[in-house]
Amino acid sequence: HIGELAAEKVKLAENYMEGIRNEKIILPKIRDGADAIWHQFVIRCASRDSLKEYLEGRGVATIIHYPVPPHLQKAYEYLGHSRGDYPAAEKYADEVLSIPMYNGMTEEAQKTVIEALNSF
Repeated sequence: HIGELAAEKVKLAENYMEGIRNEKIILPKIRDGADAIWHQFVIRCASRDSLKEYLEGRGVATIIHYPVPPHLQKAYEYLGHSRGDYPAAEKYADEVLSIPMYNGMTEEAQKTVIEALNSF
């Protein structure tokens, strides 16, 4: 059933890409000729923490999967990197937010997420 499950995620992603209309939110980009399996649907927002709180207040659970960029992880402390060494990675770590994306997600549940994102 892997093909069916993947197709369902693609449809969910398409709904998000078409439905989310908020200039504060940066949607994921897929290169021409590439396909995505959509394990996660990760958006970016400069005011990510406020957005996360706003969504949670409306019953939309979110996750920050990678809040610390690799060069600032404890495991790589021995390399001597500090904040500012990799500004793009740091910016992404400060802005990324995973919104609900799962097989079996209803149209109604996704509509709730989209409406909450658009009203932020």
